[in-house]
Amino acid sequence: MTEKIMFTRNVKWYISFVLGALFGALVFISLYGIKILNVTYDDWLLTGWYDLSQHYAGWQLYRASGWHFPFGLCDRSFYPYLASVIYTDSIPLVCLFFKILSPFLPKTFQFFGLYGLFCFMMQGGVAKLLLRRVMKNEAQCCIACVPFLFCAPLWQRMYYHTALASHYLILLGIMLFMYRDRIKLLRTRVILWCLLGVLCISVHFTIYGMVSVMLLGYALWETLDAIPANPADGSISVRAVIITKASVFLSFLLSYLASTIGVFYLFGGFYGRISGASDGLGSYSANLNSLFNPIDYSRIIKEFPLIECQYEGLSYIGIMALILLLPAAASIARNFTSLWISHRNYIISVIAISVVLWIVALSPKVSFGSQVLFEIPLPDQVFYAWSLFRASGRFLWPVMYASILIILYFSEKEIRSYYIHILVLGCLLQLFEFSDKVVNISDDYSHLKAAHFEADILELLDWNGYNHIQYMHDYYFGEFYGDEIRGQMIGFTEFALRHDMTVSNFHFSRDDMDKVRERINECEDLLEQGKCEKDTIYVFRKEDISEEEIMDRFKGIEYISTKTQILVVAKK
Repeated sequence: MTEKIMFTRNVKWYISFVLGALFGALVFISLYGIKILNVTYDDWLLTGWYDLSQHYAGWQLYRASGWHFPFGLCDRSFYPYLASVIYTDSIPLVCLFFKILSPFLPKTFQFFGLYGLFCFMMQGGVAKLLLRRVMKNEAQCCIACVPFLFCAPLWQRMYYHTALASHYLILLGIMLFMYRDRIKLLRTRVILWCLLGVLCISVHFTIYGMVSVMLLGYALWETLDAIPANPADGSISVRAVIITKASVFLSFLLSYLASTIGVFYLFGGFYGRISGASDGLGSYSANLNSLFNPIDYSRIIKEFPLIECQYEGLSYIGIMALILLLPAAASIARNFTSLWISHRNYIISVIAISVVLWIVALSPKVSFGSQVLFEIPLPDQVFYAWSLFRASGRFLWPVMYASILIILYFSEKEIRSYYIHILVLGCLLQLFEFSDKVVNISDDYSHLKAAHFEADILELLDWNGYNHIQYMHDYYFGEFYGDEIRGQMIGFTEFALRHDMTVSNFHFSRDDMDKVRERINECEDLLEQGKCEKDTIYVFRKEDISEEEIMDRFKGIEYISTKTQILVVAKK
């Protein structure tokens, strides 16, 4: 019975999805274990990558905040102002869901373990549904799931920048292409794209950007296919064709923009004077070798050279796809004319999407290996708009997944009777290829961790009556990295959370530095006038100011000194 199921196409779609989801769960647990699924165990988040600690603290601050409208605003992370949870990269949709449930949750609650498991399960389940359209039977689908789950950028992002591990959203976009024939009504297709866009923008803005490019390609496909209804006399005017095609394209574009911009507003994305652009465009890009460069994710293929911070462009398709690449290319070359005749509009839309994604991913600075080939000069306005997605290399991920699917489909047409054997070989090689990473990641997550911060010593003192921590520096992520910023930013934020305090300028992916500096200058003026606010702790860095200077400049204060910080309070 099992053999009959595995070698037939007549498996119900939901059974196929569940099998893929279970495979995804198995891969997740083999990597990360089950300890991190304990929602009250959060030390692993506070001792992991700084970004991960920041994202978790962002959720804690949002949970501790009161409710505001728009409902994504937080009053704990940017006191005395409000700031959106969108800019802490804490997965806003999930934050909102658990904030609603907060009264019923334990005091310490982290969802990142559960969300990681969800991502892998969705990755496996949706990949199986995609593979049902390109593979002959369930056995082939199961084997071909490997490059979607043993996937370098997915693993790289999982607990470094968890929101960006939501690759299932990209796969759902591809699925809307591949299942278009099953969605009969145009309005249903529009609604599904709007729902996907809403999910993306409430998870991470970069994934929203990728899926938006895919939406434009899909709208182009629908537009090219659109034919006006035949009038009674059977003639169709050019004007009718233009109106029909324009209305189809605009129905997708305007509905998508209205729904996603509306949700972005509801999460507080437009609140304040946040700078949308950020530094780094041209550095955090993709390389022309990105699809074939495993960086440090392969035991088989050596890492190719890159420039600067191009790890952001990691989009390695895996050894299985590389093995099948040549037969797939041969099949496409042999059948391209017939494919063009029968699927021209679809091919045009796919090529258009790929070109746009490649251009965005490569950024204005185009490189191959360690060599910059050329740099595109851009007007300031274009450069600013492009900088909304400064880590542009990530835009190659949809191309990576589409390439894997195309290779799997067309290689079978070339190899035919030997396909299953080569597929199994590719599967085994890909498992071996990632085996070192499996060992390293599983070893890292197999031990219970304990978080300790410089601010922990402050627990020996009584902090009753203090409501706010005011950072008296405007440093951010780019100035320094690692344990130093973790101890200062995360450590004191955790201290504030334990004592029901606000913090003044938490680390945001996009910030309002003008307000930050205005507030710091205002506080310095008050301290110099002897008007120290009695409910506020002012935190200075020792590298910025000495204890002697603090006593000379400020009146009516006393201070507490830690290893790297000086905490100033009103004299009692």
